[in-house]
Amino acid sequence: MVSRRLAELARPLGVPAFRRLFAAQVVSQLGDWAARLAVALLVLDKTGSAALTGLAMALTLLPWVGIGQLLAVVADHLDRRRVMVACDVARAGIFLLMGLVELPVGVVLALAFVAGLFDPPFEATRSALVPVIVGRSLYGDALTVGTIADQVALLAGYALGGGLVAWLGAMPALVVNGATFAVSAALLAGLPSLRAVAPGGRFDLVVRCRAVVDVLRVDRVLRMAVFGFVPIAFGAMAAESLAPVYVTRQAGGGPGMVGLALAAVPVGTIAATFAVRSHGDAAALLRRVGGLAVAGAVVGCVLFALGTGLPLVLVAYGAVGVVFASSVPANTLAGWRIPDASRAGVFSILQGLVLGSQALGALVGGLTAGAVSAVFASSAALLLAAAVGLFVLRTARRTVVVPLVP
Repeated sequence: MVSRRLAELARPLGVPAFRRLFAAQVVSQLGDWAARLAVALLVLDKTGSAALTGLAMALTLLPWVGIGQLLAVVADHLDRRRVMVACDVARAGIFLLMGLVELPVGVVLALAFVAGLFDPPFEATRSALVPVIVGRSLYGDALTVGTIADQVALLAGYALGGGLVAWLGAMPALVVNGATFAVSAALLAGLPSLRAVAPGGRFDLVVRCRAVVDVLRVDRVLRMAVFGFVPIAFGAMAAESLAPVYVTRQAGGGPGMVGLALAAVPVGTIAATFAVRSHGDAAALLRRVGGLAVAGAVVGCVLFALGTGLPLVLVAYGAVGVVFASSVPANTLAGWRIPDASRAGVFSILQGLVLGSQALGALVGGLTAGAVSAVFASSAALLLAAAVGLFVLRTARRTVVVPLVP
């Protein structure tokens, strides 16, 4: 069974263009997460301020809500290879500048925000390219491979960033991180020219934004995948963000145990993504969105109520990762329901919705834990994810899917 699954996941890597895109994704993600940590540690070293350190992390994600969507819609009109190469070159230049020149903290924070502006068009364009490169039959496996790579890069990127800062210092670490973006750009430069299929000759931002909204408005199946996963992500992030509070107050653990608990989340996502195939029709994919959310949330909810020892805590946060894995069938469904001409713009809006819901989940979870307890807040958040998952499952059984994308 495992060997067969590995063979399935290896199929997209048999496509030369996808191999190059995948390699660039891995290198770019490593640089992205490592750079975020290195910038935060640089700000902490310069100021000693926890607030400014948190701001440095937040500024790299802020462009995903609002301006990032506009940039990705613009990118839909351009050659996709050039968009990704330009984004990587710009990020490489910014991080090399921060690593080579002693800059005031305000300038470092501003540059961190500017670097973050290149994330939405890059990621949205990459997401839009995958179905074009691999085709419908390999798309689910390609997304699975990409999701696993993202989760591994999250773990390795933080480890790389922390290790580089400990070994070289924050500024030299930023130079190394900037070089990863340059490597990614070199890999992407070898892709064929892949111009987006933009409707009409003249670019009109307002028209394109309306087209993005129309895609969501007319497609009930796509709306269910998107607006089903958004509250699921809200609940999962609320539970994940409470790991420091839950582990220290409920489980009596220290910083090391907190780190292990947080690491269990991507491990759970990787395991569920590997085990659950992203094949089949739209109704089957919707069922997997709901099924993963329900399974992970129910297990996590029970264990948060019971678990105080390290093994139970790790399994509980691994179950949170299973909830997050519902993004893979949701993205697979969205990738083929969205027309190619609008795909990058729509993906960026959806990513903004997800990240916004996760930020709100972390905020609401923290407020609830402060008012009641981390156990109650974590369990309530996962119960919400389970309830939404059940609704998606019920809807999937009654949905008659009308194919919109040939």
